Amino acid sequence: MSNPVRHLIAQAKQHKTLRQWAMKAYTLKNPPPYRRPNMEFDLDIWNGISSLHGSDGRQIGENNAGPYPYKEDLPTEHKAHKFGGSRTGLPINITALKHVMGVWDDSLQLVTLLRERYIAQRGLPERRFNLLNAYLFSKLGTALPAWQVRRKGAPIADGELPPLETAFFTLGVGPFMVLRALMEKGDPAPLDPAPHTADEYYALADRSGSLVTPAGKGCAGSPKLIREFLDAAMNGTYAKPLDSANARRAIDSLGDWDAFYGYTLAASRLELLIKLAQALTARTLLALQAAGSVQDASERSALASAIGQAYYRAVDDGDDPAIVANIEQVLCALIDDHGDAATLAQLRAAGLLGGAAVTDPADAAQRIRTLHRLLFPACARDLQALHAHLGRPGWGRIDEAALMKRVGGPGLGALLQRFSAGAAVAA
Repeated sequence: MSNPVRHLIAQAKQHKTLRQWAMKAYTLKNPPPYRRPNMEFDLDIWNGISSLHGSDGRQIGENNAGPYPYKEDLPTEHKAHKFGGSRTGLPINITALKHVMGVWDDSLQLVTLLRERYIAQRGLPERRFNLLNAYLFSKLGTALPAWQVRRKGAPIADGELPPLETAFFTLGVGPFMVLRALMEKGDPAPLDPAPHTADEYYALADRSGSLVTPAGKGCAGSPKLIREFLDAAMNGTYAKPLDSANARRAIDSLGDWDAFYGYTLAASRLELLIKLAQALTARTLLALQAAGSVQDASERSALASAIGQAYYRAVDDGDDPAIVANIEQVLCALIDDHGDAATLAQLRAAGLLGGAAVTDPADAAQRIRTLHRLLFPACARDLQALHAHLGRPGWGRIDEAALMKRVGGPGLGALLQRFSAGAAVAA
């Protein structure tokens, strides 16, 4: 998006009526992500659906909704956090908290009902979850509004998502957000196979940084509320009668459970495969950068840009190779848990998992191309599968160039060509 367009949108956002008209005009040509066939490929599913409006007229991602320019400036009451820990003194969203508390017990019952279906679907022998096997379960909360809006049969419209499902979009994502934040800091805790108590899970959440948004705002829930929800979600501790008509309605509104679960599985695995492609690409590019193997100034700039796209630095002064190795290990464990050991075996056989760093640009280009060649069929498979579950077979297509751009930005493909061409000239 050009800077003048950004400026006009930013100006329009300062005026409510202008903002509404500007956004309507913009979305006529640029529909929001949840209206696009390849939302699950282009963005992770949370960001893709976060700009949807609930029945209260607010975006379900609240002040974290995205991507730009779809995020609206919502009138929100904030107060300073007083419960200690990583959120101390940070502003918390009181407006969103009030909405969640209006359906609190319904949410605890909904997560309990979803647990029962999830455990039965996967045939899990253990009723308490660790972070790895809670990841896909947690994705149900994110997939729920996406499924409701994007399915072909009986879709709901923007502005029709009920309060319970809107609140659950915020609550249900907790476990996967905790795992992702720990993984991106290089913390090996997600690989621990043991379930934990509510206190231990809360400590992990606080340690991970997932209770603080990138904009510096804190999760609005008190430690007591967060522990209560995590205990119900992870350990199944809700002990009251499951008599919430609202929770039952939310479950029934999903319709075909197998299709909904299949959609969630395919969308979550697609996201993980892309993240693995980014981690392995970043590892190779970081090795080039650290070794000083790229001499041309424009190539160094393109290299830094590709790294910035592929690798999210959760810790600015961290040990990048160690962090990327941790990300790779956790992602492989998750992909295996999502039932795709075959793709991991292909990558392992090609020497793309672990191994020594590549510091020659031409070798790096070949390694990254091989990685994308092996991962593309799995990504295309999952995109086709989720479209089929939505009742929209053939809705969208991708190619290897799209995967390359998604992983390392628009300049990665050209950079790899320059690496290969440089080697040819030298020879």
